[in-house]
Parts: sequence; structure tokens; C-alpha cells
Amino acid sequence: MGILLALSIFAWYGFYKAKAKPELIYGVWITSAFFLVLSTVGGDGARLTEFFINLNGQKFEGRMMVSVINSFFNAIQLISYLFFAAAFLQTSKYHPKTHKLIYLFTAAVVVVSFINNSRLTIGINLTSNDLIPYHLLHLFVFILLFKAAFERYRNGMNVAMFWIIGAIPYLVFRATFVLGFYGVPSIFSYLPESGFRWVIVNFYTAQSFGLALDAIIMSLVIIARNNSIQSELEQSMKSQKTLVENQRTLVENQNKVLEATVAERTQELSAKHEVVVSSVNYASRLQRGQLPGQARIDGRFASFASLWEPRDTIGGDLYWLSSSQSSGPFVLCVADCTGHGVPGAMLSLLVSNSLERIYANNTEQDPASALLDLDHYVRTGLNQDKVDSESDDGCDAA
Repeated sequence: MGILLALSIFAWYGFYKAKAKPELIYGVWITSAFFLVLSTVGGDGARLTEFFINLNGQKFEGRMMVSVINSFFNAIQLISYLFFAAAFLQTSKYHPKTHKLIYLFTAAVVVVSFINNSRLTIGINLTSNDLIPYHLLHLFVFILLFKAAFERYRNGMNVAMFWIIGAIPYLVFRATFVLGFYGVPSIFSYLPESGFRWVIVNFYTAQSFGLALDAIIMSLVIIARNNSIQSELEQSMKSQKTLVENQRTLVENQNKVLEATVAERTQELSAKHEVVVSSVNYASRLQRGQLPGQARIDGRFASFASLWEPRDTIGGDLYWLSSSQSSGPFVLCVADCTGHGVPGAMLSLLVSNSLERIYANNTEQDPASALLDLDHYVRTGLNQDKVDSESDDGCDAA
């Protein structure tokens, strides 16, 4: 009783901390086992009647109450023990047939317990022979649980071996208790004549010793299970940490590769940009060179100023003056070509060369016919006079 009481406190504290199903069922089992031993009538007397209930002078019904209490807690501890084994070994997931058989045997325990406790009222008194199928089913369930535990151990559940070790004494003491109903002498009757032999040879006392011993081992099973879960959790966290570190290292390496690639591409783009800028600056110098020089301006205007600022260094804006080598009237043209940058600059060269061609020999051509000629030269120069022409560019000129 002292062992079971201490382990009951341990069990309920473990459930309070873990909030796990095996701890809950273990607590129910140990507590019911404590009350079973408390209400058991052994060779040394009945502890419940010695310490808590005075039956001296009471009638038969009062003594039956103690038997009913004992039978009730016997059924509870047997059912909870099987459900503890089922929860611990996870039979519902890995051994569903064994799990269903546990439910069947639970129903049998309830029925047998009800009949035994109500035999005076319902008139049914079960004999030992009547209980043979019940006890055989009990044995068969235990065999299947041992088989399930062994398979779980073989598949990597190391703590299942603790359950097997703990279940052996429980089965031995339980078998001794059951066989006593059929007149089979207790195995402890073969012990040397001693005080301990006369205590444990009683079937009920043997069951109490078996419960206490099994409870101690099963408490170690619970501890081993929790340690195993904690170890798996720590291993999982360690693996997660390693995975995160590996991912961080991978990301850092990828970032380094990306930074190197970006730097390489930036360097390439910078080199290409320098080439483009150099080409554009060179083109700007060429385009400025096509604008009228000071020789064409001198002597033709009382005052002359120009502001030429293309948006993209080069562009399609231009002004043009006819050659100063021809005497007489001169021509000034201001034009705005289609587009900006390189396309505009290319058109400006075409317009400038076309004007040179128009006024090469006759600077007295009137502006109207000169603009018609300019339109013609631009269209033919860009192949716009063809049916399949892709260009519709030109200029505004005055």
C-alpha cells in the first residue's frame, strides 16, 4: 500500500507535468491498484476493515460491501492496466486487432464484475468452470500484448522492453491469483517454511505483491518513455538547428556567389556603358562638326547666337547655313527631326546632307520648292517611296 500510494502521487504529478494519455491511464491504474490492495482480505486480515470500516457486529450485507468495493477496484485496475499497455504500445495504430480485443475483454470484465456483485439480486452465481472462457480470453489478450511489445521493440521502440520486463511479474502474480480459483497450489507454496512464505502464499496477497512490483517497474517504463521522448525531441531540435545552420551557410554562399556575379555583371555593364558613352560622345563631336562653322556665319548677320542642347547628348535638332563661297542670297534652315538620341542624330545627318545637295549650285531656289526637294530626298534616302517601307520618319523644317 505504501509503494502504491507513493507511486500514485508520482503518477498524477507526471500527468500534471506531461498532460499525456499514458500518464493519465497509469495514474488511474496505480490509484485503483492502491484501493484494491486496501480492500483485499489477505492472510493477515483486511486492511480496509482494520483501519477505516468497523464491521464488528454487522450483518452479512456489511461484509458484502467490502467485497463489492474490492471487486470494483479489481475490475478498474485490470481495465486501466490493459488500456495503459494499449496507450503505451500504441496498439490502435500498430496492432488494431489487438486493440479491438482489449475492448472486447473490457466488456467481459464489466459483465463478470456486475454478475459477481449482483449474484444475490439477479440469482446468477458464476462457478470456476463458467469463468474458464473469461480467463482464457484474459490470457490471450496478454499474449497478444507481449507479441505487440516485442514487435514494437524490434522495430525500434527500445522502451517497449521495459514494459515486457514489468509485465512478466504482473502476469505471474495474476496467474497465481486466477489459478487459485481452480485449486492450483500457489507457486509460492513451494518456498521454504518461513514467515514470508505464509504471507505470500495467499492468492490475494500474492496479487498485491505483483501489483506493487509491476507498478515499480512500470514507473521506470514511464520515466524511460519520457526520457526517450525528451531525447527524440532534443535530437529533433538538434537536427533542426543543424538544418537551419546548413541553410544559413547555403544562403550565405549563395549570397556570396550572387554578390560576385552582380559585381562581375556590374563591371561588364560599366565597361559596356563606357563604350556606349564614348561612342555617343564621339557621335556628338561629329554632329557638332556638321553645324555651321563661323566662316559661314561671318558677314551674313549683324548679330548671331545659337543654343544647341540635345536631350541625350546627340539628337535630331539642327540649324544649317548655305556655303559662304557663293555670293548673293544665302539660306538659313532650322529643322527638328523625328526621335531623340541616335535615331534623331542619324536623321539630322540625312537632312543636312540633303540641304547641301539642294543648294550646292543655286542658292536662290525658293523655300517652297527647296522643302519639296528636301521631302523627296528624305523619303528616297529612307526608302519610304517603296510599298514595303517600314519607316515613316522625317522632320519639321523652316
